[in-house]
Amino acid sequence: MRGNVLGRATGKRNRSTRRRQDAPDLPKRAMAATALGRTFTGPGGKTYRPSLFRTLTLPSYGKVRDGVPIAPDTYDYARAARDALHFSKLIDRFVQNLRRVAGYDVQYFATVEPQKRLAPHLHMAIRGTLPRREMRQIAAATYHQVWWPTTDRVIFEGDHLPQWEDGAGYLDPATGEILPTWEQALDDVVEPAHVLRFGDQLDVQGVLAGTPDADQAIRYLTKSLGDTLDDMDPAPA
Repeated sequence: MRGNVLGRATGKRNRSTRRRQDAPDLPKRAMAATALGRTFTGPGGKTYRPSLFRTLTLPSYGKVRDGVPIAPDTYDYARAARDALHFSKLIDRFVQNLRRVAGYDVQYFATVEPQKRLAPHLHMAIRGTLPRREMRQIAAATYHQVWWPTTDRVIFEGDHLPQWEDGAGYLDPATGEILPTWEQALDDVVEPAHVLRFGDQLDVQGVLAGTPDADQAIRYLTKSLGDTLDDMDPAPA
């Protein structure tokens, strides 16, 4: 079961569904009831249905050498942590945008792994093909907004911590003011606290089923997925 048994105590929040003005628009195609990509006919009359192997990365947070920031004082650790925390939501939005542009229910097989700088990146084998120009447009137009209260200002620390009072909640120890709950704080948010986007690096390779390139891509994805599961599952005692 998901959700709150008692339901929300306040009304539903209204978030704007309009696209951000700093994000480019997506190309549009009419949807078709299929999961297959386009076919192409070669000079000899043979029909091909190519696929894509795509890698998506996050932007730079500062220069890194051997996996370590060169200038720790200026490296954007906060943005790196927030991007990693919400990376899965950015991937979900990318898949939604990919299917809108492709015009069919794109099927894919993907895995996420850390780079040397520990930022996550995505390897994705996509059934069907789109022009590289459109793949670049989709990545540039994809973003995810995190609607959190601001976390840039420290209010309570050390011995100055909120105090709990039965029947009231947490109080400010200096003023006695009742502090808002997380839900109440979210109701007051008018701007996203963080916006995730992909980096500018573009890596798209076309592959054909049964070719060495396709076999290599599948082996790479399978190995990456296996390594990820090995890291997640502790060895038996």
